[in-house]
Amino acid sequence: MRTLSLLFLFLAPLSLFAQLTPQTEAKIDQLFSHVNATTPGYAVAVIQDTSFLYKKGYGMAHLEYDIPITSRSVFNVASLSKQFTAACVALLMLDKKLSLEDSVYHFFSEFPEHAKGLQIKHLIYMTSGINDYYYNPRANGSDWSSLHFFSVDTAIAASLGDEALMYEPGTRWSYSNINYMLLTKIVEKVSGQRFATFAKERLFKPLGMTQSLIHDDLFAVIPNRVMAYNYRDEENTGWMLEHGYLPEKGEGFLQINRHSPHYGGSGVFTSVEDLKKWTDNFHTRAFGGDAFYELMHKRMKFDHPKDNDALGLVFGEFQGHEMVWYEGGDWGVSSYMMRFPKEKLTVICLSNLGTGRAQKYAHQLMEVLLEEGAVNWEP
Repeated sequence: MRTLSLLFLFLAPLSLFAQLTPQTEAKIDQLFSHVNATTPGYAVAVIQDTSFLYKKGYGMAHLEYDIPITSRSVFNVASLSKQFTAACVALLMLDKKLSLEDSVYHFFSEFPEHAKGLQIKHLIYMTSGINDYYYNPRANGSDWSSLHFFSVDTAIAASLGDEALMYEPGTRWSYSNINYMLLTKIVEKVSGQRFATFAKERLFKPLGMTQSLIHDDLFAVIPNRVMAYNYRDEENTGWMLEHGYLPEKGEGFLQINRHSPHYGGSGVFTSVEDLKKWTDNFHTRAFGGDAFYELMHKRMKFDHPKDNDALGLVFGEFQGHEMVWYEGGDWGVSSYMMRFPKEKLTVICLSNLGTGRAQKYAHQLMEVLLEEGAVNWEP
């Protein structure tokens, strides 16, 4: 009976503000038919205008305690964090305390001479030429896995230890978390506050995102936090066995604990409920007004062809419709958001499985909604 009740809880819709047909719900359920009450899973949501069209939890937030995923489950959203880091920078820009043209060198006395040409815009738009930290050796010789503690400062020191930039800023594009780590240090220097405090007071609280935080404190109690997992397959266990982290490969799942409180490029913990408040504001513009909206969606041209980046966001298209999206992935988590500004439509998919492929399932969910005519989709 206990198993049956858990399965019912895991399959039952959490809340429906606009009713989908049973056929549409069944097709969405089929996408996640590989998930059950003994596996990690997903929190998914569809938001039309500023209301949930659909939200549902699949699978378990914590396998040890049989806790199912709900819309209030708090996930590590990995690189979805970048838009919130960029939003903090945007708020200081609106305060006239920062500019995209400001020299990064101005904020860091320890910056090497070869990085003097860097500007804040180069960090935001991933065109700085700074090599990401995990390509460089750590001072203590250990690896960069989350099994070993490292901080934002540790990562920055490793990246700035390079004798030269990979290229002149603005001439190429390369994804690098260190860009956004550096942005958090700039926010701290300008605001005089810990980055987590600034984000809470200036961003999360005004938006009513009461479940959201910057995870810079490994010892913090986070209500409704999900545990992260990976499969005990060769890819995940091979190197762990080699280094003596595991006694044997075993079966099932690896339970992943976060031991490194780095943030900026990642580090935001949040829920589907809170992400709705974030995406709602892009439609209502109640917080920050048009100025904040325009800045968050600002695109720039550099001396390379990629020009679809904004502030921690990327412009793209889905079936011919413009969308703004971002994807996150870390050890044990996968996340994805796609928002259609014209249609005021958002799809969110968060997973506590490293191979959860949140982007794939968000796209498939959207395809189901379109096939069923369940969303307002202008021609």
